[in-house]
Amino acid sequence: MINKHINKRRLRSWFRRNFGFMTERIKDFGTVIRPLWMILLFQLLVVFAFVAAPQGQDMLLTYIIDFKSEWKSLIWFWIGLLFLSVASEFGSRMIMYFSDLTTHELEVRRVRFRKLFQKHLSKFFLFAPVVFVSWGFIIAYRRLSKGTSIDAFQYKDPWIYFLLILFFLLLLILLLYHLYFGRLKTVFYKLELTRLQKYLFTKLYSVTKERWISRLQVIDGQPKQVLVKIGGVAFMKPLMNRFYFWFLVPAIVFIFFFSFLPIEGYAIAGAAALICMAFACWIIVYCALDILDKVQPLRFKVPYRLTLLLLVFFFSWINNDHPARSVAIKPNLPDNRKLIHEYFDDWVEARQLDTTANFPVIFVGAEGGALRTGCFTSMMLARLQDSLPNFKDYVFCYSSVSGGTLGVNFFNALTQAPALPADYKTVTRTFYCNDFLSATTGKLIFAEILNAFSPRLIPLFDRASALERTWEHGFASATGLKDSNNLFAQNFSTHAGNPLQKDNAVVLINVTEVESGSRTIWSNVQIDPVNFKKVIDLQKKSMVQLPYSTAISLSARFPLVSPAGAIEWKTGKRLHYADGGYYENKGALGIAEALEAIKKNSKYKNKAEFFVLQFHFSEESEGEYRGIEFLNDAREILGAMLNVRNGHTNYSYEELFRVCKEYNGVLIPLHLPLDGHKVPMNWVLSSAAISRIEEVCNGMLRKEMNLQPLLTRLHQLPK
Repeated sequence: MINKHINKRRLRSWFRRNFGFMTERIKDFGTVIRPLWMILLFQLLVVFAFVAAPQGQDMLLTYIIDFKSEWKSLIWFWIGLLFLSVASEFGSRMIMYFSDLTTHELEVRRVRFRKLFQKHLSKFFLFAPVVFVSWGFIIAYRRLSKGTSIDAFQYKDPWIYFLLILFFLLLLILLLYHLYFGRLKTVFYKLELTRLQKYLFTKLYSVTKERWISRLQVIDGQPKQVLVKIGGVAFMKPLMNRFYFWFLVPAIVFIFFFSFLPIEGYAIAGAAALICMAFACWIIVYCALDILDKVQPLRFKVPYRLTLLLLVFFFSWINNDHPARSVAIKPNLPDNRKLIHEYFDDWVEARQLDTTANFPVIFVGAEGGALRTGCFTSMMLARLQDSLPNFKDYVFCYSSVSGGTLGVNFFNALTQAPALPADYKTVTRTFYCNDFLSATTGKLIFAEILNAFSPRLIPLFDRASALERTWEHGFASATGLKDSNNLFAQNFSTHAGNPLQKDNAVVLINVTEVESGSRTIWSNVQIDPVNFKKVIDLQKKSMVQLPYSTAISLSARFPLVSPAGAIEWKTGKRLHYADGGYYENKGALGIAEALEAIKKNSKYKNKAEFFVLQFHFSEESEGEYRGIEFLNDAREILGAMLNVRNGHTNYSYEELFRVCKEYNGVLIPLHLPLDGHKVPMNWVLSSAAISRIEEVCNGMLRKEMNLQPLLTRLHQLPK
């Protein structure tokens, strides 16, 4: 037993001699980096935004593919990266200067190692953003160069632009090097310090704490040891002046500038540049709050960061949140919308279809998925319309979710426009070439944070409203239709969804009511409890009328990206409405219920031949689900809540399949055969991603066997 204890002591002694320094280094590194957790978090967000996320990869790919049209945004991106790099480095040094890392009296060697860690960390934060973005560009180009025949790019040498971008990133690294370590340091960035200040910064003391140190000074010609005070407010004045003038004031100016910037202005900078600028600004603001917490300039102690967090909680309680944009108060008149089977009969007669013979009726369903599904849906419908000019005359109903809602309703608006496009494909491509991401990103990372400290929502700061207005602007730029002819900006109830316009298609915009979790539909027909089971008729419940773009947006509000929209249903009472995909993500159940109602109640039920086009987010994947094997209790709860919509979605699609089979309808599934790296789920698409979707649609029109029954039937009809 004694020998056993002796061996243990020897083992511990041997470990301390050979590996004890590693334990010390780990502890020292943890102590140094702990106050810098926020700046480190922002660096990780840069990695996620531009390296890991397909959305960020597509933003970088846009600079390579569309270099000639995006060079202005690339310059903004370069400036934003410069600001982020400088803010990260200076912010990290400021936090370290104001943090007391001594904890107790340390050995000289440990002080030296902690200072070494500090220097290396500040250098890391200086160059990390540019290195991470360069890494992102390399990955984006590699994915581009590995493209298959479906990547039909009209560019001879995209690698030239890729190398040019990397060259400018290298110049940025060289500029940062010379600003901090080279010749430019003495011109632009050298901070003049006294000997005492330099002495303090070689220690681990916080500059806010006043200390008396013994220094050798010459007094009356004789060297004497005297006590000298270092630290305190006056001592750090040069450092604070640099911080205020070069960092804090510009950061506040940028925050307010980008918060109040008009919608059209955000696309000039681009989402990537805005992200870098915002990260830099909020790093500086956080540093200012961290300094206030340590300096405590008032006579009484205030926890500034905690106080701001409590203010956010308080204002979120009294704030009126994110009300959906409205164009009018709903008139106190009887609802003139009809039941769906009644509207179907009116539609058949208004379209003057030949009811003496069988006629085709087309339903369109579209799954959620931002512009990924939206562009796929719109482009495929546009190609069908260009190939078969009578296609739009037989489309009776659209039922959709999220990005699919934008896709089908863009096509629907085109078919109702005063001047119909001669080439639907070109107009559709022009629309989806717009940047719908920059404005909503700018509002999210600048204005919405200010909104969190406002007792009332400032409409100009609302990111959902910004997204809707970019859709309206995109529709106007693609079609040339402005003002009263821009259907996206007009009252849905009196224009695109006017129930008196009997030849218009039925629009079923699928939404989820947050408070009840109920399936909700905004539509130009009545959503009655007989034909639509347990569904809320939102247009009937609402006290306001919405622009077409806002009605579409209700189906595409997926917090945190886009907030739920608040709609008043009683005086002073609001409920919130979010993405329809929270309940089911295909819009299939609405089509099944509409089709069944028509087959049971319409006077033309025996003449109608039903074709259902169902657009899917991706190709079907077969296989078994992998079981939960780690942290079962927690993941079982979260997994059940998050995956229940998949169960609803699968049930809805099976129900649509059953109804089609029962009533001899033809279900035509159309899957996008491209993964998220080729076409990401985003609110901006590169021309490469749009070209891929175009090629898919062209191929489907030629080869997709599921489409052949519909194409054959439409070819049989009179032109």
